Amino acid sequence: MSFINSPRPPNGSVQSPNNPIKMKNVHTSNRHLPVVFPQASIKIFPIITLLLLFVMQGIGQTNTYTGSSGGNWNTGGNWSLGVPTASHDVVIPSNRNVTVNTAGVCKSLTISSGTSSNTITISGSNSLTVSEAVNIQQPTSNSRTKEINVGNGTLTAGSIAMTASSAASRVVRIIVNGGTVNVGGNISMGNNNEFSFTGSGLLNIGGNISGGRLTPGTGTVNYNGAGAQVISGANTSTFYNLIINKPTTASTVSSNNQAFTVNNNATITRGTLHLNATNDNYLISNNLTISTNGVLSHNVNWDV
Repeated sequence: MSFINSPRPPNGSVQSPNNPIKMKNVHTSNRHLPVVFPQASIKIFPIITLLLLFVMQGIGQTNTYTGSSGGNWNTGGNWSLGVPTASHDVVIPSNRNVTVNTAGVCKSLTISSGTSSNTITISGSNSLTVSEAVNIQQPTSNSRTKEINVGNGTLTAGSIAMTASSAASRVVRIIVNGGTVNVGGNISMGNNNEFSFTGSGLLNIGGNISGGRLTPGTGTVNYNGAGAQVISGANTSTFYNLIINKPTTASTVSSNNQAFTVNNNATITRGTLHLNATNDNYLISNNLTISTNGVLSHNVNWDV
């Protein structure tokens, strides 16, 4: 900034070469000196535009599957916004089937309700990571199925919600063969909803499983959430392998209302398993293993 001893401009304004800027005079001793700002103009609109671009990057965008260029997830022509990114809310309309043939990502995933079936298939050892919720809505016609077939791949989600249907032939489900499903929160199901193991797959669950049906196959369910978890439900309390592996020994998994059955092995690696249900006996068909950092507490009958 330079001070120029020049005649004082009218009305106490300060002159720049391009734009007049209103400003009080600068007092130095007993003299009044006007201040001159070279190139004092400020480009506001480009700055606002850049800020809006940054904000928009953080807002989810709806990316709808069209299937116009085949059935693969990683084909840009199959999507309204191109191949989904981690900021996209993905929608699969009724009567559209998708094959995840890559390491797919999105913010949220919705399989829409409708009169037709839908299947999302994770092929081979590929994966689909959904940072927030997976929502599978119900068929609106009989003999229809809305499903995610994980196969031998990996599905990771913040939570999973399935919408109850009004008829047994209107099925909503997730199928796992030898693959892995990681859910940070809850799996919520209703009538005619199912989480089904058709092989020796793995479910890592950070929240609770409620409603619907859990079909154990030869799969493993691992309760690993940091918070307190609950095993409940008449149709979600039969396991093939059950593992309790919490972050700390003090972290709990409680069975309060429905005694569970383990068709093979139960393992408490870390954490505390409370057996409180009185409706029936607990049954573990094979081995019960309690590690050094594991605790089993019970006040009911159970058979090993």
